[in-house]
Amino acid sequence: MPSKSVVLPAMYQKETVVVIGAGAAGLAAARQLTNFGAKVVVLEARDRIGGRVKDDKTMGTIVGYGPQILNGCVNNPISLMCEQAGTPLTVISESCPLITEEGAVVNEDLNRRIDFHFNAVLDAVGEWRKEKTTKEDVDLYTKLLEMHKNFKEETQLVFSEADESLIDFHVSNLEYVCGCSLHKVSALNWDQNENFAQFSGDHALLPEGYFTLLEKLAEGLDVNLNTEVTAVDYSGEMVAVRTSSGQEWTATKVLVTVPLSILQEGVINFKPPLTEEKKQAMYHLGVGVIENVILKFPVRFWERRLQGASFFGHVSNQRGLFSVFFDLTPKVCLNMYSSVCLLI
Repeated sequence: MPSKSVVLPAMYQKETVVVIGAGAAGLAAARQLTNFGAKVVVLEARDRIGGRVKDDKTMGTIVGYGPQILNGCVNNPISLMCEQAGTPLTVISESCPLITEEGAVVNEDLNRRIDFHFNAVLDAVGEWRKEKTTKEDVDLYTKLLEMHKNFKEETQLVFSEADESLIDFHVSNLEYVCGCSLHKVSALNWDQNENFAQFSGDHALLPEGYFTLLEKLAEGLDVNLNTEVTAVDYSGEMVAVRTSSGQEWTATKVLVTVPLSILQEGVINFKPPLTEEKKQAMYHLGVGVIENVILKFPVRFWERRLQGASFFGHVSNQRGLFSVFFDLTPKVCLNMYSSVCLLI
């Protein structure tokens, strides 16, 4: 949030920084640098701030086209920002009932047994990879099926059609977490993020959306909208940033926070060109896609089966098709007939 004090020594307060991109990363960096005492200009190609953060209010409640869920409140800077901005968080219940295509609630004991088996299969993949090299890597989906098949052959246990459907659900849930099909995920490195500090604690929903936080971050910043950057020249002592309209900004430093696809497609011309190491890093990164569908129902027909849970899983005949349902009904409307449910 805006600060009234300056952190940087006086000799650095003359430093100028151009931040390219007014999404969450760009605004957070611009706010921090401004609080430190640097002179910052933000350039944004769109006609609004926020990047992929965009909230809709037409359904009677706030629904995020992009993110709206906070995954782990402990050590998460977003939860700190919510506290500073006075933005409420709604803790998501730990329980996640599973409902079949026919509308039946999956037996909890059965779900726990299949969940235990699925995690055991993942552990088996973990044992397999210990002595493997990158050249021996395969996709995670293929390796999971192989380990599941090996388990059935070695134990002679029979998995029913319902059991296999639940395993498919857990596969889809892992795809939801990874943001893509497990056919595209490395069996060697699928959980490499576990090697770093994690956000822990409760998951939470931002009922007022993420955009309110970004508006707070942007307060007092010099943000230029409809300003598409096409070139960054850092060959001299000062960095020159040019736009599609012919405008030019100069600064001591430039911070690029544009989407990965913009960098991969070479929309911005860098002089001198980025190093091969940086290019390879960009081209080997990927971004997952999750589709949100918003439905509004006249009654909360799911409430009786959820028993207070704020979301539930959908065991679909087509893996990953609307696998998670979140109830976004405003608390003030819980006893009314109009409800909103977000399907992911």
